Amino acid sequence: MFEGVRRMTRKVWTHPANEGRRVRQLAVATRFQILSRLTHKPVKIHVGEDSRLWASLDSSSTILAAYARVPDYVEWSVWRRFLGPGDLFVDVGSNVGLYSVLAHELDAEIIAVEPHPDNVARLRRNLDLNDAQAQVHELALSDSVGTIRFSADLDSENRMDVEGSLLVAVDTFDRLIGERVVAGVKIDVEGAERQVLVGASHALAEGRIGLLQIEWNHTARENFGESREPVAELLATHGYALFRPGPGGALRPSSEEEGTDMFAARPETVTQLLDRSAVGGRP
Repeated sequence: MFEGVRRMTRKVWTHPANEGRRVRQLAVATRFQILSRLTHKPVKIHVGEDSRLWASLDSSSTILAAYARVPDYVEWSVWRRFLGPGDLFVDVGSNVGLYSVLAHELDAEIIAVEPHPDNVARLRRNLDLNDAQAQVHELALSDSVGTIRFSADLDSENRMDVEGSLLVAVDTFDRLIGERVVAGVKIDVEGAERQVLVGASHALAEGRIGLLQIEWNHTARENFGESREPVAELLATHGYALFRPGPGGALRPSSEEEGTDMFAARPETVTQLLDRSAVGGRP
């Protein structure tokens, strides 16, 4: 028990989102832990600027949200700078909907894609909690249409798995959005990012996706035996360069080495976004 308290305190105290509010956030995290364990029910917490989320001990992503109102603080700083009212944001692998809820704060139009039925129920509940309108699609995105096996009990790490106990519907990004222009896409699908991007080839080729955030860690190698190089090459084919998020939502050119999430965009798009944000943000 003491070790768990120590880990929680360290996460809260060192998280960049909690600068200037560490004591307050530690109180929030402690309250969440106590109420969750006493009631065995989800606890309502605040996230972002003024949004809410149902957090529970069986959801690692909501635990992190209880420890910091914006868990992916550096990454979300990019979206806060570049995403504006009316922009279309597609949340691929939305889990329980944290990114979708945060995008609602920015008055973006939201499409949320999540294949796991339990997460879809939580996603809808969190959207309802914030009176957020979104198109919710209970399916996985890949490079073809049909069905696939999906794991059921890996929390935020559920993924495509030939031995998975769930059978879920699959579609492609291009079919999902048609000919629409997408301002931003977040793709977090436990290593299957390449397959999602192959299914978005039409939109990428036409430059109809402005900015992408892509999970860029060991999961592709561990789950599918792939490096990140094929993803980098696919993006480069369509004129998209790789960027790492920096302080204040800045983007800096980067290589395809594994690490934190990567952003991708056409260089001219990044220049336009930087110019626009420098004069007061998105309209």
